[in-house]
Amino acid sequence: MTFKIANSVKIGAFLTLLSTFFIGTGLWIFKEEGNLLPQFAQEHKGTIFGTQSDLPSNWPEDIPIPNYYQLIQATENQSQNQQRIHLILETEKPVEEVLNFYNKELEKNRWKGVKTFQPSGGEAWIYQKGGRDLELIVVRDLKEDKTLTFLKTTL
Repeated sequence: MTFKIANSVKIGAFLTLLSTFFIGTGLWIFKEEGNLLPQFAQEHKGTIFGTQSDLPSNWPEDIPIPNYYQLIQATENQSQNQQRIHLILETEKPVEEVLNFYNKELEKNRWKGVKTFQPSGGEAWIYQKGGRDLELIVVRDLKEDKTLTFLKTTL
């Protein structure tokens, strides 16, 4: 018995293997060449996964960051004539406490929010205020027993 595999499946498998190779190689280079990480972070106004970062100086004051968070990553980029900042935060607080904090504080700062979906172990929200957007995703990392918060906003 012979199975025929569609070309689209073959191409998809090839691209998956190729991207895995490049990602693995890139991580190995960053690990082996430790001096590349700070240089890359400085040149791109952010940090690489796994290193602690500083909150960007232009982070909007109307989006609070509680002092119980550890900032894991901060990056900035320009897209479609809008500057964006992405943060990844980590805390031991439960998801519900983090969501309650953000819902209360963002409403107080006049952000309008809509719950978009519920990823496993968390929630995702989109807020808007005066032509600006804020994406908030809060999920529980069961393996590490920590809550991760992903914030992305336009300036």
